[in-house]
Amino acid sequence: MDQSDALTDWILANPTISTLVGLGLLALTWLWVHLGTRGDPPGKVGKPRQPVRTEGYRPDGAVFIPLELGPVVIDLQPGIRDTLHVGIGGTTGLGKSTSVLSLFDLPIGILVCALDNTGPITGKVRSLPDGVEWTNDPAWGVGLDILQGPPRLVSEGLVAGYTARTSQDTGKYRRFARMRLWSAIEQLDAWGIERNLPDLVLALGQRSGEVEIDRACRDWAGQLTTLAKTLGPALGSDLDLVAAMRQRKKVLLRLNRFLSPEDAPMLGGMLLVHTRRAAEEAGVPFVIVVEEAGQLGQYQAQISALAQAGRDRGTPLVIISQNLSLLPLEVRNNASVWVSFAQEDEAELRFAGHKMRLKPEQLEREAFPDLGKGWCYVRAPGVPTTLVHVRKASSASPRRRVSVADAVAANVRTPENGHSRVEIIELERMQRPGLPAPGADMLDLLERVYRDGECERWSGKHDRAGHKVACTKECEDKEHADGCYGLVWWPLEEPRLDPKTGKLKTHEWQRVHRVRWRLSYGPIPLGDDGRPLTVDHRRTCPKDCSRLDHLVDLCTGSENSRRRWRVRGVSRTP
Repeated sequence: MDQSDALTDWILANPTISTLVGLGLLALTWLWVHLGTRGDPPGKVGKPRQPVRTEGYRPDGAVFIPLELGPVVIDLQPGIRDTLHVGIGGTTGLGKSTSVLSLFDLPIGILVCALDNTGPITGKVRSLPDGVEWTNDPAWGVGLDILQGPPRLVSEGLVAGYTARTSQDTGKYRRFARMRLWSAIEQLDAWGIERNLPDLVLALGQRSGEVEIDRACRDWAGQLTTLAKTLGPALGSDLDLVAAMRQRKKVLLRLNRFLSPEDAPMLGGMLLVHTRRAAEEAGVPFVIVVEEAGQLGQYQAQISALAQAGRDRGTPLVIISQNLSLLPLEVRNNASVWVSFAQEDEAELRFAGHKMRLKPEQLEREAFPDLGKGWCYVRAPGVPTTLVHVRKASSASPRRRVSVADAVAANVRTPENGHSRVEIIELERMQRPGLPAPGADMLDLLERVYRDGECERWSGKHDRAGHKVACTKECEDKEHADGCYGLVWWPLEEPRLDPKTGKLKTHEWQRVHRVRWRLSYGPIPLGDDGRPLTVDHRRTCPKDCSRLDHLVDLCTGSENSRRRWRVRGVSRTP
């Protein structure tokens, strides 16, 4: 018997010793599990599990379409026949939309197809003199031309976005509906008749003797009719995407899903098809940005076709999504630039880890500085995985001065490239005079203004001046609220001491129409009685309307009372 056997027999023969040895082994196991393998503390980056760069990068030579991600600059068109698509993923609120704002300062067109609301891009487009925003709000004032373009694409757009009702739905009836629309558009063009939805609806409703096909086409005709009535002036001829890209405008197509949730899938598909039409026909360099909030699964066919069109025409495509793992395989294979903010979903962690060449746990929020706010990994051709910080862009910051080199050799239309290229030459930074961009308070105020007929009304808090005596404080009756002023928590022109609390007040609840008047025309002066003048509304306006051309002028309170006969429908002679 050797010494190890003798030691084992001695331990087993002494119960106390055996117990102590067992407890010691358990303690060692616990220490190894809880201390030896634990991750980095929240909000900090410890020793990376794999080497990760933090150094900046910039391509050598001229940069044609630069995407700036912190210290890393990536040229999205490094060659005449080389176009890079970008996938940007991550959870909400970490800076995905902010990461592309540098593109909007380039002297080329930007076309954004937002399948849901997007705050940073909306604010950027509204701050630019060449920015154009379209939304599916009939009162917005901009009509999108959905009937312009080749019959092939127009007919596809009119039936795009419908989801299959059953697993056996192969799209057979969709194809029949599209062919009817295609033929009808060609006939209208041949007869010299302007394209219009009523004639296309009639063409869909024609009987062919095929009962199932006729029924499906009538269903499409009904949905097109509903769509036309729902959108109204939002469908028109004001905005032609191809012309806008040739004019280097920054266009935002923003789908507000809450206005027409039933029509949202169809509208989203239609917008993607017309975005593809711009890529195929514009013939000039521009960038397409598709932003969606979990809607990617509905539009895989349109996204695939858009990526292919961008690749063929030299138009970079930037896809911003919470669910990049749902991208079609051909799109994933064509994307060359990957940007990943922090992830939460297990499938997205695995997908992002694969694309970033990292372990999934390195992409959890706790593994990023500041819990991932503004931090992301980027990987691109020639750029190994790099951790960068994307600073929140200030819309009022000086824009980079650029010039367009029209005489460069690459700026020649050829059968090989099919379009011109624009070389961007960086010059000295300079401050350009101009109106300041709206601040965060102003953008927040405008987000809560909604159209009601010709009026711009307030969706936030109201005072109780117009409520009926019998109303409770919780009354939200629209008819009762028509007599109430909208209230917004707004900075004071000059901070003052609160006599009740003795503290300095910097904000207070103020009437929305007075705030908008001051922002547009300056401070409201005092009247002869020493009180601030009243902002008088146009006749028939509800009190919470703040549309500037509905605010007639300034007058005293007594004069405003004498004018009641012509305001808000009150019938009384002066």
